[in-house]
Amino acid sequence: MVGKALKDGYAEKVKLATKSPVWLIKQPEDFDKYLDEQLGKLQAKTIDFYLLHSLNKNSWPNIVQKFNLFERVDAALKDGRIQHIGFRSMMIMLFSSKSWMALMAGISARSNITIWILPTRPGRAA
Repeated sequence: MVGKALKDGYAEKVKLATKSPVWLIKQPEDFDKYLDEQLGKLQAKTIDFYLLHSLNKNSWPNIVQKFNLFERVDAALKDGRIQHIGFRSMMIMLFSSKSWMALMAGISARSNITIWILPTRPGRAA
């Protein structure tokens, strides 16, 4: 539906955002599989803002770190499939703000990734 709506020049007039279904990733290649499927459904060559969705204290070590997803993210940034990466989670509550910023700075410096942190709606858990 969105892909059809973006035809006839509308894609150049909007910023496209969607979320990576992190909980579905069972092996490193799944990140690319889901990203490519989303690009196909959107009939797009790039996604402006791609959010790693539903990060939590389990998915961070067991999926993101285990499968080195930031290497996959970095490759997708370099090849143009995504323009910016972000998170959709309550992860920030798992770290002190100093620890969180050090972690994000380390990821950003290591992977040339711009980190976007989007707040969760008040009263709603990720």
